[in-house]
Amino acid sequence: MLSLTRILVPTDFSPCADQALSHAAFLARDAGAALHLVHVVPVAAGYPMAGVRAEETEHRSEVRSRLYDLVEAHDLGDLEVEVHIDRGDDGVGATLLQAADRVDADLLTLGTHGRQGVRRFFLGSEAEEVIRGADRPVLAVRQQDDAQTPSTVDHVLVPVDLSEHSLVALDHAVELARRYEADLRLLHVVQPGPNYDLPGIYQGALPPQTDVVDALTRNAHQELNDLIEQVALPAERIHKDIRHGNPPVEILDTVAEEAVDMVVLASHGRSGLERFLMGSVAEKVIRSAPVPVFVVKAYGTSLVSRES
Repeated sequence: MLSLTRILVPTDFSPCADQALSHAAFLARDAGAALHLVHVVPVAAGYPMAGVRAEETEHRSEVRSRLYDLVEAHDLGDLEVEVHIDRGDDGVGATLLQAADRVDADLLTLGTHGRQGVRRFFLGSEAEEVIRGADRPVLAVRQQDDAQTPSTVDHVLVPVDLSEHSLVALDHAVELARRYEADLRLLHVVQPGPNYDLPGIYQGALPPQTDVVDALTRNAHQELNDLIEQVALPAERIHKDIRHGNPPVEILDTVAEEAVDMVVLASHGRSGLERFLMGSVAEKVIRSAPVPVFVVKAYGTSLVSRES
């Protein structure tokens, strides 16, 4: 099961931040976790919040009032909620990462603005900075005109490249599917072409490309079947896809074609979204996916043990 004790939710009082808060509240209720609602006051000219004043004390009082208004508007009275107001002396993104460390958050849940996904948060690309720099899972919730409620998450997609990193993401996807009572779809993308990063068994005297792709496809079917046997969900709620092509394109196409409500991705590398599958797939998916993306850090903290 997911081990969730503290969820950090940044807000700039925008609609997309509200949507992220709704998802965080749903998880918090299910897990009995506390919510830490944080607003960062940027130390920069042109701060966009309406009604900003020069006197910081007066401004902090106004912000605190707005934070408690959010608690009331989202009907969070049944949850343990703490509000925080931080100065962004080191930048908004860095300050949020510091806040996550300070409260020892298990999960960060943040909204992303615009039709291009993670584009601008507060004054700039702070959402990207948070997702890249966090050493714990991040749920990125992209703003939707017709926002779904978390209770309507019926279909969770997890791309699996059969690496240890993606298996950690699979563990989280299984637990999220259980919490949402959703179907789970495992996707493996075979990328044809001469630049395919072949496993060791194919190094040396390479067979023709078609034979390589066929072999990889057969192996993927067997590996996914083996994984599915270990998944603690009813068989009728587990699906698998093996596609051929460009990984981010195939992932996004699957989201659209299969009516996916949430994507769970692994990111590789200690510095965040460096490489996934054949490239920066995770970053491309987060930028373009029209649904929330749950990012699991390969070298960060995990919310679920493999034994569970």
